[in-house]
Amino acid sequence: MVLGTLGSRVAECYSSGMSVDNASMMRSPWLSAVGVIALLAIGVFGVVSLMLVKDRLRVEVSLDAPEPDSLALVRDDFKVLQADFVALTQALEQQAGTAAAHWSGQFEQRAEADRGLAAVVAGFDARLKEQGQRLQALLDLQSASRSPNPAVVPGTSPNPVPVAPVEPTVLLDVESTPDPQPTKTVLLEPGPPAPKGFLGFRLPSRSYRFDQHQSYEILPDLSRVGFDAKSTLHDFSGVTTKIRGSFHANLADPAASFTGTIACDAAALDSGVEGRDEAMRDHLVVGDHPEISFAAQSFVADGPGVDLAKMSLHGTVTGMMRIRGVDKQIAMPVIIRVDGSRRVCIEGQAKVHLPDFGVPVPDKVVIRMQPEVDIWIALRARPAGGGSDAK
Repeated sequence: MVLGTLGSRVAECYSSGMSVDNASMMRSPWLSAVGVIALLAIGVFGVVSLMLVKDRLRVEVSLDAPEPDSLALVRDDFKVLQADFVALTQALEQQAGTAAAHWSGQFEQRAEADRGLAAVVAGFDARLKEQGQRLQALLDLQSASRSPNPAVVPGTSPNPVPVAPVEPTVLLDVESTPDPQPTKTVLLEPGPPAPKGFLGFRLPSRSYRFDQHQSYEILPDLSRVGFDAKSTLHDFSGVTTKIRGSFHANLADPAASFTGTIACDAAALDSGVEGRDEAMRDHLVVGDHPEISFAAQSFVADGPGVDLAKMSLHGTVTGMMRIRGVDKQIAMPVIIRVDGSRRVCIEGQAKVHLPDFGVPVPDKVVIRMQPEVDIWIALRARPAGGGSDAK
């Protein structure tokens, strides 16, 4: 009976297993269809997502703005070396001419003095000879007057002719003796000051003074301005090197005066995506307002702010920002320093609310841009005239 019972159980299990396999085989086409549909959906979603975020850019934050091209730095340094070489050549020519003129004047003056001294010596020599002759005549006369009367020569008068007494004479009476040749004493006149040194000048690249009020010119090839923007799906940036401008300040005392204007070509802002750049130019209306500018009005240092030894300062520049023809006052924190090539480097960042300037904010179904953008500057400048225009 036990064997019979076990056999019947095995038969039941076998029959039930067969029924499960049959059911699985019936459901497999439906599962396959569902899987294919799921894969297709995932693929479509991936393609759409890729299309939406394909223009995503990596954003570098403001004060760590991209460094200028190293070749542009070399070009600028080469220009400075050229200016130094020209200044050196001109200075050498000028110094040589000055030295020649100085020593030529000294020689002429010395020769004139020597001629005058020779005339004086000749005059004294003539006077000494005259006085010597007079002295000899007087001595001869005195000697004759003191000698005894000679014997009377036969045939002559016994009484000799009396000799007139000799009047006392002052010997070497220079003032009473007429000057045989009028002379004049030539004094050495002070000539032009001698040059302090044959190379007594400074090269333009080394004539910069941090503590003088002067004009600075922006170097477009070494400067960048741009913005960082954020949106719901991705962030992006725009940048341009088409910059012009200048500013005027005494960097050692910027609170006294800090003015100037920096402008960039609005149509030259490049975000890396052509379609987005076209929309940006439309929103900025670059045809009517080709420039974005900032006019600095004042500078307020942070705390001590100015380091004369390192030639650096940091603080806040306040001025008028113009975008799309609308002017608004903004304050921009900046860091200013002088590098080893005597270039003035300015880095700063500030937030701008686009609707304040009438700029439409892009707002699509999926992508919505934030109305605030960070504008940043990374400028390099040189003093006009190499630093020699201090006012």
